[in-house]
Amino acid sequence: MITGITTNNITTLYANDRVDVDLYYSDNNLNPAIAFSYPDYQEAKAFHPAYQKLLDKFYSKGKNSVLIFSRDSNNEKFTLSQYNDHGFKVYLYDTVTDKKELLSQSKSHYYTQYLAHQKPFQFTSRDGLNINGYLTLPNSIEAKQLPTVLLVHGGPHARDYWGFNTEAQLLANRGYAVIQVNFRGSAGYGYDFISAGYGEFSKAMHNDLIDGIDWAVKQGISDPNNIAIMGASYGGYATLVGMTLTPDKFACGVDIFGMSDLELMINNFPEPWKRHEDIWQNYIGDFNDPKMKQQRSQQSPINFVNNMKAPLLVIQGEDDAVVIPEQSRRFVEAAKKAGKDVQYWEMNNTGHHYGTPTQTKKLARKVDNFLSQCIGGRSAG
Repeated sequence: MITGITTNNITTLYANDRVDVDLYYSDNNLNPAIAFSYPDYQEAKAFHPAYQKLLDKFYSKGKNSVLIFSRDSNNEKFTLSQYNDHGFKVYLYDTVTDKKELLSQSKSHYYTQYLAHQKPFQFTSRDGLNINGYLTLPNSIEAKQLPTVLLVHGGPHARDYWGFNTEAQLLANRGYAVIQVNFRGSAGYGYDFISAGYGEFSKAMHNDLIDGIDWAVKQGISDPNNIAIMGASYGGYATLVGMTLTPDKFACGVDIFGMSDLELMINNFPEPWKRHEDIWQNYIGDFNDPKMKQQRSQQSPINFVNNMKAPLLVIQGEDDAVVIPEQSRRFVEAAKKAGKDVQYWEMNNTGHHYGTPTQTKKLARKVDNFLSQCIGGRSAG
């Protein structure tokens, strides 16, 4: 939008009725240049001839997306990434000569014949909300009654996008359908959608995930008896919720540094999150309200370990200051005490991330083997 300061008039240059404008660039004179939104695939709108020329060269909806890194002072030369669900290429592009120079590319481009396609899908939640997501299906296998992984994004005020996803590609390569759901409370779909998640940890937010796998089952894609849930951070929390509050839905779960106890999180609220404390209070209630404390107890998976019916793999960073190790250690201890099938791996010298490249490979191998044992896909061994 452009607002006239003296007239107070507002002119809408670009809007998408399904999602927020995600990225916006101005030229060096602060005039509108280009805007991007992501309702499913990337959508782009240019307001400047040089940026339009760039789009004409590199952008094709559903085939290639664009991310601009830098430009010169005349808006003539750009560095940019052209990406899709198989990887990315980085170019230097001269709009005057219309010449492009390849600077680098992802290694995944050497293996495109093995990679799956990620496609958007949409369904209606049980209470009538439009929910968007992405589905990645294995190559050369009929999409019928497949073992499935529900891959839950972190945040929760984040979202999944169309593009190359290493986890989804690995899982699809092993023979799994991969479902990613932008459940209510996810960012990017407008204020009403994100605020629909406020107060809904383990409730409506989780129902959206369940509705997503029910959609895949109804489509004949997923085998209802072979569905795993997996995620990191909030996705790890959602995994624990799935394993304890909807245990009949999942054949197993993979929790990667997920919160198991919301009150423990509040009592050790991460310093990096302090600037977002008001957002978290929207989701899980006033930190100082006793009534909210009772609600959080009902939303904390650690209090429902006795409900677990299926195997669980828990992975935690030893030095995680965001989701502290006690979140995983206490849950695993309680689950083992209750006689549940739970495996635990704590990564040395690792924070709220997948660690070094070596640790990341080890993590992938552990997940690979675990899922193979519980829902039957291929494994590297």
